[in-house]
Amino acid sequence: MMKVEKKPAFISIRTKLLILFCVLIFLPLIALSTLSYNISTRAMTNQAVNSTATLLDANVANIESVIREVESTSSYAIVNKDIRSYLTMTSVDSDPKLASALIDNIKGFIEFILISKGYIHSVEFRGTDDRQIAYGSRFIGDEGEWIDQAVQERGKIVWTGRYDNGDIHHEPIISLVRVINDYNAIDKALGIVIIRLKVSKVNELIQSKDSGAIAGTMLLDHDGHSITEQRSEPGDKFQLDSSSIQQLINSQGKPVDDKDNLLLYKKIAYTGWGLISWVDKAHLFKESRSIQFYTILIVVISIATVLLASWLIFNWILKPIERLTKMMKKVDDNYFRKITGIRSKDEIGLLAANFNAMMDRIHDLIDKEYKLTLKQKEIELHVLQMQINPHFLYNTLDMIRWKARIEKAVETSRLIQVLSTLFRLSLHRSGTWVELKDEALYVRSYLDLQQQRLGARLTCEIDIHEELLVSYVPKMILQPLVENSIVHGMPGQQKPMHITVRSTRLSAGDAYHMDIIDDGLGADIQALSELIAYTGEGSHGMRNVYLRLSLWFGDRFRMEFLPAAAGTHIRLTIPFVDTIPDESSP
Repeated sequence: MMKVEKKPAFISIRTKLLILFCVLIFLPLIALSTLSYNISTRAMTNQAVNSTATLLDANVANIESVIREVESTSSYAIVNKDIRSYLTMTSVDSDPKLASALIDNIKGFIEFILISKGYIHSVEFRGTDDRQIAYGSRFIGDEGEWIDQAVQERGKIVWTGRYDNGDIHHEPIISLVRVINDYNAIDKALGIVIIRLKVSKVNELIQSKDSGAIAGTMLLDHDGHSITEQRSEPGDKFQLDSSSIQQLINSQGKPVDDKDNLLLYKKIAYTGWGLISWVDKAHLFKESRSIQFYTILIVVISIATVLLASWLIFNWILKPIERLTKMMKKVDDNYFRKITGIRSKDEIGLLAANFNAMMDRIHDLIDKEYKLTLKQKEIELHVLQMQINPHFLYNTLDMIRWKARIEKAVETSRLIQVLSTLFRLSLHRSGTWVELKDEALYVRSYLDLQQQRLGARLTCEIDIHEELLVSYVPKMILQPLVENSIVHGMPGQQKPMHITVRSTRLSAGDAYHMDIIDDGLGADIQALSELIAYTGEGSHGMRNVYLRLSLWFGDRFRMEFLPAAAGTHIRLTIPFVDTIPDESSP
């Protein structure tokens, strides 16, 4: 199998220059700009994360300091003799004087705590027999959940979540709840101490509003619920879900990227609470916009410079080359015009001058040879179309006249119709091209009339493949060959002659064979080959068919004379044409 060499793909000079600019200028410039922007953004992000982490550590230290103070206060209260004595009294009524003194001492202790620690809302001691001492702001509400939890912890500190005071102010509070156990029986509870903290005061321990990069800070309890929070923007809608909280807990102090924010988490000792600060990335990157602006400006100026250089190169170099290329392509379509407008004194100008000289030479050849040949072929075609043997016409008309006398009008009518069809197809088909079905109909009409004239001496068969009926061919290419078979193949032959006209489409599908076969006297193949190659004066139907088809199809057409047992076998190889070609440029 012959190896077909593929032609390399055509790439224009403009495309090559564009690729060159992209590879050497655009891509490195964009890559460098992107790299510098990413480095500056990463530096700002690291700076914001570090400053946020520092402030978060300071806030955690403030909160842990308060937590330690409150837990220490609870420890002092547990070991306070007055408080333990009051809680262990059998009955307050048994010694009212002692009870009153103990209560005064306890209230003094609590008042000292409230004065020295302004973040404490109130302090309350409850005995097992519902006796209680409460001092500080008034509290209304149910704290049974936290008390039950403290009882289960048997003296361990329990920090509550946020809950509201039931008074008219509904002030939010958090509390430390702890069981006071008996020294002598550690499992025996004497009472409960509750130290309530004002959430508003705890919020004041957090510094984030004026920190610049931090968008907000949130204090979470051990269940992930917000105790208090600060937001730099009132419209900030940042919220945390359970999965985000768990991710922060597992982050070990590293920043977590949460789409629009960078999150940092720090655990608060003793309580199970956590403190979260988040940085709004949009606000953070606002500081890098100046770098981004100048980066984009440099890219735009560079692109504008490259585009200007490209425009100059296009107008000075590429545009003349493109014009010259277009003119060269039009030569394939028989458009022979000089190129104008290229006056440069360089290689392109020299190329344009040589192209114009070539066009002058082509015009000379067309005027002297090509047009003369076309005109000659047109004349021969017109002569051939009008060339119907007068003897054939006379004999046919005479035959029709005698048939009309001898037979009834049916057969005569048919013959007249056939003759009419022949004249119509011969004289009224405008243009050069006809469908193969019309050419076959013309030959069939011609053979019908010849059969009526010659009787049993002539039989015929026309077999045209159905797919080929719509193919266009130059008209009058079959009748001259069929007529040649009758004129040269029948005289002197005793037996009847059979003519076959058939078509066969080639496997490639772009051409087909048209065979004209007779079993007449036959002809010498060498003589027939010399006939169609004859270049002298004179006209012959077979040669005219060969010249016309060669003129239209060139090397794609072949006329072959194949060996036959009797008679002549002519084979035409014709390209399949499904649209009418331009008749002005064969």
